[in-house]
Amino acid sequence: MRTFTKRTASVAIAAAVILGASSAAWAWWEFSGRATVEASAASIKPIEVDTRDVNGLYPGAEKDLRVEIYNPNPFPVVITEAEATVRTEAGPRCGDAITVELPDRPVRVEPGRKSYTLDDAVRMDESVTRCQGADFRVVIFYRGQNAA
Repeated sequence: MRTFTKRTASVAIAAAVILGASSAAWAWWEFSGRATVEASAASIKPIEVDTRDVNGLYPGAEKDLRVEIYNPNPFPVVITEAEATVRTEAGPRCGDAITVELPDRPVRVEPGRKSYTLDDAVRMDESVTRCQGADFRVVIFYRGQNAA
């Protein structure tokens, strides 16, 4: 049987310490786990578009259209399509007397309330005299999407 000397014991202890330290280092770098995070998706809210009245139209007149857009979402949206329809109780021929020109390109709307002025966007045909005193309603249909 072999006897342990101080030197052999020192080497054995040193080896045990090194082996233990390397195991601890391996354990430090090699572990795994799992965490769960809960999230919920926001609902897209429709934007609101309001226009101001356009007064004083006459044959050949061009008037500005003031548009107010409210985007209640926390992200920007883009209006990709817009179309205006003119309605009046003065008869079908008077409905064609008014035209509204809306932007062709997409309009980016940041969150919050914004106002826009569309210069000379509402026009009355210059050859129309039969619609004097008529009231017109412009209805704007629009479509958009998330721009974030």
